[in-house]
Amino acid sequence: MGTQRINCTVCSCKYNEKNSTCSLPQIDVCACENCSSGLPDESKCGSYECRN
Repeated sequence: MGTQRINCTVCSCKYNEKNSTCSLPQIDVCACENCSSGLPDESKCGSYECRN
């Protein structure tokens, strides 16, 4: 499998780097609760952790 880059603009996430990339080698994408709109906002990054 080749490499892939994960772009992230969530500044509060501890895995977000200054060049808007995620430092994790992979992420989990989860469905948002009670949402089935078919729009991009019905999913979220399940690997998010708040930067302290």
